[in-house]
Amino acid sequence: RSSNLYGKYTSAVFVSPLGEDNSAFNQRFEGYQRRLIQASNTTNSAAIINVQWYKLDASSKESMDEGLSYLFSGCPHQSILVSSVKLASDIENALQSYGCHLLPDNPTMLGTFDTSAATFDAIDAGTMEFAIDQHNHLQGWAPVHFAALYVSTELVVS
Repeated sequence: RSSNLYGKYTSAVFVSPLGEDNSAFNQRFEGYQRRLIQASNTTNSAAIINVQWYKLDASSKESMDEGLSYLFSGCPHQSILVSSVKLASDIENALQSYGCHLLPDNPTMLGTFDTSAATFDAIDAGTMEFAIDQHNHLQGWAPVHFAALYVSTELVVS
């Protein structure tokens, strides 16, 4: 979507699976929160962004539906970042069923970490803005760097 919504953000949520706490999720939340606050401070808007972390119980359909209803009833969030691709499709479907992505003045922006075929389909359909494919940088960066170092210098890092 081509609109600049930074000045309109009042509520954002980071969603992760209940019981799956780790330092990567902590860093993702802190970076998300920090960037939204920085962006709001660079606009002329006096709006304060409330960025919360919601741990979604996905252990059963009932608990998932209850959590999604809590998150999206009334479409209170302008930005949603999902911690992993495990929940992304369910959240994207909930946003569509509640009509949050269709609000003309303030559509909900959705992004996730990791990628899947469903994620790319959602991006193509315009119901998800982005997905961060972490594998190229976290898991794949070091081997490529070390291979290039070996080819160019014949040095091996041990």
